[in-house]
Amino acid sequence: MRKLTATLCLTLAVLVGSTTEGFALPPCPGSYDKNTWSNCFGTWTFGNGDKYVGEYQNNQFNGQGTIILANGGKYVGEWKDDRSNGQGTFTYADGRVEEGIWENGILVRESARSKKKRIAKENKRKKERIAKENKRKKERIAKKNQRKKERIEREKRIASNPGFRDLKPGLHSFTIKKKKVCKGSLNKKSGTTCYGLGNLKFRGKFGKGSFLEKLTVELGPIVGSVGFINELSTYLQKGETNIYLNMRKNLKAKYKIDFEFSERDRQLFNENIKDKLYVVYSKGQVALLINRKKRGYSKDVWLYVEYRDVILHKIS
Repeated sequence: MRKLTATLCLTLAVLVGSTTEGFALPPCPGSYDKNTWSNCFGTWTFGNGDKYVGEYQNNQFNGQGTIILANGGKYVGEWKDDRSNGQGTFTYADGRVEEGIWENGILVRESARSKKKRIAKENKRKKERIAKENKRKKERIAKKNQRKKERIEREKRIASNPGFRDLKPGLHSFTIKKKKVCKGSLNKKSGTTCYGLGNLKFRGKFGKGSFLEKLTVELGPIVGSVGFINELSTYLQKGETNIYLNMRKNLKAKYKIDFEFSERDRQLFNENIKDKLYVVYSKGQVALLINRKKRGYSKDVWLYVEYRDVILHKIS
């Protein structure tokens, strides 16, 4: 049941005209007058834009009449004492129709035809809603399957990427987690241990789609360095063993060197003008990084090895 949203406001009303067609009563005389507008028909426009066209009896809407609401709604039917009473049809602005018996502005008994139309429209809207939900569900499943397919294809491709054992750039975070080779998350700033190697720290940088773009392995301090590496050339000349020389030798045996820092780079590093020294292998996929790490009140020179995705291999 619906309340008819027409409320009389006689003090704001203005007479706009009348017609004799379709009504048995004579036209109401002149402007609205509660003493003269009785047993006649006329047109009344409210201050809010609603308009009534129909019969008046005893200075009220009584008999047959039509009200057209400013919001687009429309009621056609019987009236009594300024309210819809009796047989009538209300059409909403959105096209919905309620037809039947009204009492004081409320539909109390819906007609069979109106009920049939209403149910048909409700069923149509329900089907449309279910169809939209099914379409969205299919689209979500399709996107999920596509992401899964892309992840699998990408991980097949990154099988050729260099890495530490089976930890390689390009792997999805979910795949890394399934391997169960790391104690904690690679996202942890301080790093985590992997493969039970307590002397090494592993960190990962994940990009779009939670794919590993860069794997960094913290190898430890370079022997004999205390904040500077001005003895590095001496190490190379004498062939003394330290972590840098070992890693440089091991990586050189596996990958082609593309770039190695110069003596001038080393000097600038010692003067704190440069903060990183790189030795780059295999078109940027692997790099040895020398950097300073604060330990207590001093900074030691530490060594890292970085592995990058075959596509995202630019050294930054």
